[in-house]
Amino acid sequence: MSGFQALLFSSFSVLLFGPAVGQNEFTVSVEQDVYEAEENSNITMTWFFPVDTDRSPDLHVDLRTMKLIGSIYYYSTRFQTEPDIDEIYKGRLQCDTQLATKGRLQCLLTDLRLSDTDTYRCIVVLNGNTSYKPCVLNVTA
Repeated sequence: MSGFQALLFSSFSVLLFGPAVGQNEFTVSVEQDVYEAEENSNITMTWFFPVDTDRSPDLHVDLRTMKLIGSIYYYSTRFQTEPDIDEIYKGRLQCDTQLATKGRLQCLLTDLRLSDTDTYRCIVVLNGNTSYKPCVLNVTA
């Protein structure tokens, strides 16, 4: 299994079963547990996690929704320079990769649709340890 495949398996396992024993050495937190917004507006969702700023982290960020299978946003400091964004969110979702390497995932979702109402789960794999935090986005007409 390649490093990238192992990471995807790890993210998928955390999504289904939660972190393995001894693998939750840090905590991901979210600015708000529930975000409320109106259709056609914009929203910024923000997650936080500790990062040692004295060294370059081995960081993988996987943002998922409960409705869709797979990532809507994926970024890895090891495997890529640009994040992967799901087709449904391309042009509407922007997450700052520079802030992510400093321990803050800030994602702007524009032109909100009613179908964007969902639970969003941010899975962070940092230097081999995994944690995640969900939040809910409610979009109203």
